[in-house]
Amino acid sequence: MDEQIISYLKTKMSIEEVTGSAATTKAKGLLHPPLSKTVSDIKTYFDRTGYTPLFGQEKGKHTVRFGIYRKPDAQQRYSLNILLFVATILSTVLAGSLNSGGNPFENFSDLILGIPFSLSIMAILTCHELGHYFV
Repeated sequence: MDEQIISYLKTKMSIEEVTGSAATTKAKGLLHPPLSKTVSDIKTYFDRTGYTPLFGQEKGKHTVRFGIYRKPDAQQRYSLNILLFVATILSTVLAGSLNSGGNPFENFSDLILGIPFSLSIMAILTCHELGHYFV
């Protein structure tokens, strides 16, 4: 199959180098102008192959990597995320309570002592994770 794809890519770009690994193959060269139409044609071709093209540049040359990549699920499942969020809040409240001298295992109302610590840690974690999201 890779040979057929490379043959097709030769009609859309001047290929100088082809390298491959177990998961992907990379063709390096120059795409024929106009670039937007060429990229669109290549994407249309790859839709029929089951492979996913990834376009890039290296040292002034265009690259087209292709392989079989897992596509994200259409519907996300939020139940695990919610469960982990609740577990994080509970564990930080418990840790804060214990660090403040309370013992929520003997006196359940001592959990209130852990709320300031929990809010502080959750604010830090939220900023940290939003940094990942925005980057």
